[in-house]
Amino acid sequence: MIKICHITITHEVFDTRIFKKECVSLHKSGYKVVLIAPHDKEEVVSGVQILPVFRWKSFKERILTAPKAAVKLAKKVDADLYHFHDPELFPAMVYFAKESGKKVIWDAHENYRDTIWRLNSLKFKPISWLAARWFGQMEINASRDVLAGVVTITDVMAEKYRKKGVKTCVLANYADISEFTYNGTIDITKKPRLISSGSHFRGRAVKEVACSFAEIRKEIDAEIIFSGRFTSIELEDEVKSILSKVEAKGVNWKVEGKVTFDYLINEAIPRAWVGLVLFDISDPNNRNGLPNRFFECWANGLPVIVTRSTQVAKLVKEVNGGIVINNNTPEEIANAFITIAKDRKYRDLMSKNAYEAVVNKYNWHKNFQDLKEYYNDILDTQEKFNND
Repeated sequence: MIKICHITITHEVFDTRIFKKECVSLHKSGYKVVLIAPHDKEEVVSGVQILPVFRWKSFKERILTAPKAAVKLAKKVDADLYHFHDPELFPAMVYFAKESGKKVIWDAHENYRDTIWRLNSLKFKPISWLAARWFGQMEINASRDVLAGVVTITDVMAEKYRKKGVKTCVLANYADISEFTYNGTIDITKKPRLISSGSHFRGRAVKEVACSFAEIRKEIDAEIIFSGRFTSIELEDEVKSILSKVEAKGVNWKVEGKVTFDYLINEAIPRAWVGLVLFDISDPNNRNGLPNRFFECWANGLPVIVTRSTQVAKLVKEVNGGIVINNNTPEEIANAFITIAKDRKYRDLMSKNAYEAVVNKYNWHKNFQDLKEYYNDILDTQEKFNND
């Protein structure tokens, strides 16, 4: 049996892309799968063996100690193929590939060269700029000359590697519809409800969404819900303060915070009328990304309000599965929601379009076959795996 080892030191152990989709799907397809990730114990979950690595607490631990600890575990696993997910692991995994001769794949979730610079990751702009340039060059060279290949999110992101001769697989964040109970039968709340789902931070126009509630309530009787964790307590408190000024008792608004994945995709999202996928489009990672929350909404038949000049905006226009707004202002967000809420037939048509797009094209099961073929090509194996 072929053994695959996935490695992360920055994502949660049960991360949607890494654990729920990649690792569990690989196990179901006949691979032996090991996941090295921050966790408190060694255990087997859904057939995946989890080896815990400590949760880093400092910058030094993040870039030095934790990668070293993860690679030490990786050596003991002795897998046929290694698949890692964090830029912090890049130097250590390149060295490991050279030293061991093992097949190693880099999963580029975003364009980290831009991220290092934009987020000022080293806390001093000139140093972050130099680090970003160094990482960008090192990533391309090592991916081409040392690593077995790169997995990434979109065709736009993949082109950066392909034009340099890197063997590349596009593995989008499509929904695994086997985990969803929604089957195309609409069962939404009586009162129009807007939902903001997934992780909440300022780059996703969370404050603007909260402010849109006042504009919405001026026009229609509607609800708003924030389902998913906030990256800062300050932002969560700010959102609650904005909403409470509109309605002190909170009858028509709710901030749930962190929820289980099953509750999110099978209770919170399918009861809503409209979802949100808003981005700060000055960040190229936002323009080129296809986030999980977008497909989680579509898999539940939710039309989605999205920001212009993004990959998700292209999909919305392609299938008429939502509304594209020009700017993430409270007024534009409110107007888009009100337009949908006032026309139930229009809302249900977009719902049907979104759901059918996921079932017929944009779903994990279809895309996962590409990853299996990619693995087999890299390993040059004749062993076959089932397609379930």
